[in-house]
Amino acid sequence: MASDRAVVPILWLYEVMSVVTKTQRMGSISAAAADEFLNDLSLLEISIDELSQTAVFQGARRLAIAYGLTGYDAVYLELAQRLQLPLATLDDELRKAAQLAGVRLLF
Repeated sequence: MASDRAVVPILWLYEVMSVVTKTQRMGSISAAAADEFLNDLSLLEISIDELSQTAVFQGARRLAIAYGLTGYDAVYLELAQRLQLPLATLDDELRKAAQLAGVRLLF
C-alpha cells in the first residue's frame, strides 16, 4: 500500500470496525491503539467503491453461487473482477475462487 491505492466495497468499513471493536473489547488493544490504527488506516489511499444494486444483487450473487462463497466474500471478488484489479486476501476459499475466476491475487 505504500505506493498503490486500493478500492474496497463499502462492506469493508463495517468489517474493519467489527474487528477493531472486538479486539478492543477482548482487551488485546487499548482504546488509544484502536484510535491510532483507525487514524493510520484513514491516511491510506483506500477508495470506497459505490456499488450499484445490480453489482451486488446480480454479480456478487452469481459469483457466490458459482464458487460456493459467502455473499460477503463474493462482493470482494465481484469488485476485483469488475474493476480488473488484483485481490488481496488471506481467505483460502476466496483465493481459490479468485484463481478459478481469473482474478489476479496480490500475494
